[in-house]
This record gives sequence, C-alpha cells and structure tokens, in this order.
Amino acid sequence: MKWKETHLKDIYNVDIIYFDESKKEICARVCKVLYIDSLPDISSYSYWKIIDGIWKKESIEYELDEDVEAFSTQILDLMTQNTSHIVYTTQNHRIGGLVHFTDYECPVVYSNIYQNLNTFERKLRDYLIFMGLNDRRFLEYLEAFKLPNEAPHYQDILYKRISKLKKRRDKKTFDNIYLSELLEFATSEYVTEGLRLPIKLSFLKEEINGQRVSRIINDLRNFIMHHDNITGEVIFNPQYFSEFERFFNMVLIFKDAFSELSKEIFDLETKNKSTFNKSRLDLISRLNDKQLTNYFYNLG
Repeated sequence: MKWKETHLKDIYNVDIIYFDESKKEICARVCKVLYIDSLPDISSYSYWKIIDGIWKKESIEYELDEDVEAFSTQILDLMTQNTSHIVYTTQNHRIGGLVHFTDYECPVVYSNIYQNLNTFERKLRDYLIFMGLNDRRFLEYLEAFKLPNEAPHYQDILYKRISKLKKRRDKKTFDNIYLSELLEFATSEYVTEGLRLPIKLSFLKEEINGQRVSRIINDLRNFIMHHDNITGEVIFNPQYFSEFERFFNMVLIFKDAFSELSKEIFDLETKNKSTFNKSRLDLISRLNDKQLTNYFYNLG
C-alpha cells in the first residue's frame, strides 16, 4: 500500500517573470492582475515585494527542493505566511521555480489523489473482509442497527437503498458499497461493540475541527470525483486562499489516515506470512533429508 506522491517539480513554474527596475510599472500591473505582491529578482537569489507602493528587495529564508512532496505542512505554512501565497523552489538559496497555490489546480494533482483514494478504498475492503465482515453483515447493520435510528424521511431513502443492495448480489464482497457507507460501517458501534471484532480503525473516528476523519476523507473523495475543471483553469479563486487551504488540509488528513491503514494492512500481511511460514516449517520438519532436498529443488 504505497502513497502516490505529487512533487513540487510536477506543478511548479520555471517560465518565470522577473522584476525589472526599468519596467516596474508593468511589474506592478502583473502583480495586481494576479493578486500577488512580489516577483523574483533576475539573479534568482532574492525577490522584490511591493510594500506601501514601493518595491523592496527581500531574501529567501528557506530551502525547498523541487523533489519534495507537494502536500506537506511546511509548504502550507510557507504559503500561508506569504501574502502572495507563493513558495519558491530553491537550491543553495537560489530560486529554481515558483509555485502559486492555484498551480495545484492541475490534472496530475487530481489524478494522484484519485489513485490514493482508490487504493485506500480497495485496501479498506480487504481489511474488513479479513476481519470476517461481508455483504450479509453490512445488510444486517443497515436493517437492524442503522434503519431504526434514522428519521422517517431518511428511513424511506435507506429502505430503498437496502432493497437495491439485496437485488445486486453479482459482484465481489463490498463492491456494491460506496466508500462513505464502508467508512461508516467500519467505525460503527455495530461492528466495534456489537460484533466485538478487533478492528483497529479508531483513527477514522478522530475528530479534527469538529469533523470525523472518515467524513473528511469522503468529502475529499466527492470533491475529486465531482470536479470537472482539472485542465489547468483556476478553480481556486486567487482572492479566496481559504478554499485552497481547506482542500490542502483534507489531503493532509487523508494522507495520515492512508498511512495508518497501511500500517494495519502491513501487520495483517506479516501475521499471515508468519502463520504460513510456520505451517511450511511444520511440514518440512516431517521430511527426511532426501525428501527435503527434493522439496526445495522442485519449488517453482
């Protein structure tokens, strides 16, 4: 279970407009149109910033390689602290490229997040199946646990969903179940307390700013799946950095949850591997030397 990374070099700009003292009026106009207040110096060792209508030279106080992950708290902090919401990729304090927060609105970003969501959903299904859960248990959860606790209006919607699921039995376990339903089922009291299964998914129940991690993951999934403007046009309005900040934080939260699930999957796979290895050793222990030699020569 490996996270598909997006690197700064996948989205940064190298075709840069530099500040020119003799053209400072047009430089100021560029900044106004783009909702920024700074441009890099032609030397690439510093940048120029408009402060109270006057251009002032500033130094780069951080090192940020182009190969680093595009989603990290460091980058979000740097963008938040910068009034233009720009970060510069640097090497030996020399600017190599720049990333404006609107550059995250591109196909590679959305494609990689989609792949990570797909991997997460697939592995979550595998994890629940390993724990003995299946479609029958899910329907039991909907009918006996969830349905009675819903308001009348939602009971009608849920009843239709249950009827639909009962008719669709032609796919693999959980293939007819949405990610939102799977997340809710995996963290429900029906599973954790009713069935008393040793499921270690408490990280999905944690709340961040009053919202469950599982809900945040599903919100991110809906954002990616229903987003139809990933051709390079700006969806994150330059005037509303908060929209981008929310999106960025959802990815960071999902990334942590992805890591937690990956650890649980690794532990299960290690446990299975260990059990299988012990069985093989038990088998081998009953062979004489000739049989043992033949066993290894005939492998593969």
